[in-house]
Amino acid sequence: MITVGVLFGGRSGEHEVSRCSAASVVKCLDRKKYEVIAIGIDKDGRWYVQDEPEIIDDPSFGRVLSIHKTGNWFVNHYERGGKLFLTDADSGREITVDVVFPVVHGTFCEDGTLQGLLELAMVPYVGADVAGSAIGMDKDAAKRLLRDSGIPVVPWKMYKKTEWLESSENILEEIIGDIGFPCFIKPCNTGSSVGIEKVKECVKYAFDNGVNFFDTAEVYENGTAEILMGEALREFPRDEYVVSTKIFWSGEKPNQIGLSRKHLIEATKNSLKRMKLDYVDLIYAHRPDPDTPVEETVLAMDYLVRNGFAFYWGTSMWPADKLIEAYEFVEKNYCIAPTMEQPVYNMLSRDFVENELSRIVDKYSIGLTTFAPLSSGILTGKYLKGIEKGTRFDVDEWFRNRAEEGMFSKDLHYTIEKLSGIADEIGCTLSQMSLAWCLKNSSVSSIIFGASSVDQMKENLKAAEIKDLINEAVMDKINFVVTELQEKEKDMAE
Repeated sequence: MITVGVLFGGRSGEHEVSRCSAASVVKCLDRKKYEVIAIGIDKDGRWYVQDEPEIIDDPSFGRVLSIHKTGNWFVNHYERGGKLFLTDADSGREITVDVVFPVVHGTFCEDGTLQGLLELAMVPYVGADVAGSAIGMDKDAAKRLLRDSGIPVVPWKMYKKTEWLESSENILEEIIGDIGFPCFIKPCNTGSSVGIEKVKECVKYAFDNGVNFFDTAEVYENGTAEILMGEALREFPRDEYVVSTKIFWSGEKPNQIGLSRKHLIEATKNSLKRMKLDYVDLIYAHRPDPDTPVEETVLAMDYLVRNGFAFYWGTSMWPADKLIEAYEFVEKNYCIAPTMEQPVYNMLSRDFVENELSRIVDKYSIGLTTFAPLSSGILTGKYLKGIEKGTRFDVDEWFRNRAEEGMFSKDLHYTIEKLSGIADEIGCTLSQMSLAWCLKNSSVSSIIFGASSVDQMKENLKAAEIKDLINEAVMDKINFVVTELQEKEKDMAE
């Protein structure tokens, strides 16, 4: 009997999709002909032999193959007969595979990487070889090859990121004119099973469970986030949700940056076009602009509100002195005043809200819609074991540089472990406690968090249910742990 090793999971963003496909493969392989061994690869790239392939229900992806992380497996050796040997370093147990069935989606498999490994080991495998996989992964190269071979392909267009940054509006018009709708937008040479449907799932779950405020910005994914948000919100009555966007960075050219009247008005119109909305409820000046007088920004925002492009306007990360300057101009010139500020606020970043803004929030009746309640994922505890592939500190250059500069210190790890212990004591996760902690501040009108899956959304929304668990005693414990870290960081700086 032939032993088939079904390789699934992997480090790409399509990890869960791969597990879904693997469930189908394992279920359909004829056990009279094949002995099936499932080999799961976790998001860190570690391989685990699954003694009994188990298909479980996933709320977002349906039936998926589970990955039990047992043993310490590695590729031991190969022989010219063409077999894959896996050895568990903990037990010494060895598994022999005659042929590999790769069911890993996205990068590190469909791009030829895994096929190259198997060919080096002279192990037979199912599917395209290295070259075929690499070409097939590059959608533009594959379509050109098919077209030039006389094989019909659907119309497509390929754009580079630099082209999108320079002329996104012209590109959108070109796509609509040449291709029309429906139109699918996919990354050229990475996996693409996850897209607008995933966004819709998260937004719908949030809306169905009481969330009615959705935030985006023109700079997020160079406008793509606004397109996806607008598409997802089309399913709901316009008078039942509040949506905001933020203006500052449209591109890299002089008139595409800042808070000048020209940029604010033009960028707002472009944002509305991307979201297919007549207006947004809230519009923010995404950062203070040292090159534009506050008076000009106030007058431009006043124009946007009075002319129905937005109902209210506010600021994001504006220092108190800059806000006072804006309010004083508003009072003297009878302009529409800003009503909200969007600052960073979490257990590790408290100073801006609790010190900088505290002296003016009540005076001007400013509502705080705070962001980064989980400190870019740090307050989930997921970085205690290192930086996983696909996380923000892995894929985003700015965050990756911060990590390389040593931000994940031993003191920070110690603090996260202590906070996790407090969360365990009150019967919730660190993520939920961190979100609920923000809600305890009476100056906070709402907190803005991101979620890449319905599971994340479910966990985060439970924060509202456990808010009352954070009593004075728990708050004192949290303050003690965080203050200890801040004092150590201060000593290091000195």
